[in-house]
Amino acid sequence: MCEEEGDTIQTAHEAIQRSISSWGELLIATGGALKPPKCFYHLIGYKWDQEGNWSYQHESDLPELPITVPLPDVSTAPIQQHSVLTPSITLGGQTSPSGHHALSSALRKSLDWAHTARNSNLRPRDFHISVHRKFWPKIKYGLCANTSPLADLVSAMHRPYYWMAPIGGMIRSAKREIRYLDTGFYGLGFPHWGIESLIEAYKKFFIHFGTSSVVGVQLQMSIENLIIELGISSQPFTIPYPRYNSRATTGFCTCLWEKLDKYKLKLQLRKTSLCHQDSMTNG
Repeated sequence: MCEEEGDTIQTAHEAIQRSISSWGELLIATGGALKPPKCFYHLIGYKWDQEGNWSYQHESDLPELPITVPLPDVSTAPIQQHSVLTPSITLGGQTSPSGHHALSSALRKSLDWAHTARNSNLRPRDFHISVHRKFWPKIKYGLCANTSPLADLVSAMHRPYYWMAPIGGMIRSAKREIRYLDTGFYGLGFPHWGIESLIEAYKKFFIHFGTSSVVGVQLQMSIENLIIELGISSQPFTIPYPRYNSRATTGFCTCLWEKLDKYKLKLQLRKTSLCHQDSMTNG
């Protein structure tokens, strides 16, 4: 929310409060209202070490700056302040600004489903159909916006797959890679969370980037911010992630960059105001 050089966290707080008050009053004017128990906010501050690496400030180091929402009776009510590490569920997807602990909901759903499947006495053929028709839609939803590190995604999927493997006809002691190897190669064909997350994120990126929609403009801003943070190239998705990721703020574009680099894919941009071009291709 800071728009001018020299803005402080206090000025950002004031801008957030004005924006929320304006939005809440518009809702009230049209017959709606914000519900305080469902509202929350993050107050995010950064700090840098001597080598220029950034990290989030702990909430105890930040000033107490409460946010309120307007109510129909002309009063106001305070809303919860969440840490950058606290995951929250919005529109069915769970995430946090830092990207940490954003998999707890998906992991819980997957383990619950795996334990239910163990007690269902399904035949292997019926089980495999159920995996792709019931299990995976639950986990897949919101995966495109999940900002967990790739290592956390891969680690999380092994826990439910450990319990699901015997139901599909494979002993648990078999190598993990066989669990998500395609059935045409005599594997179980379980979806790989890392690869599927990349596919979903890329689809969303390809649909919206370069458009004049709200999401398209936000993606444009995120890409340009990533380019500025890295300070190396106007093609952030083509440079090595392990070497330069410490310069970038955690977010959708950074996570997409990590997965593209891991699976040796290149996404080349031709539309940013920083490089004065006007289309996008996948190279």
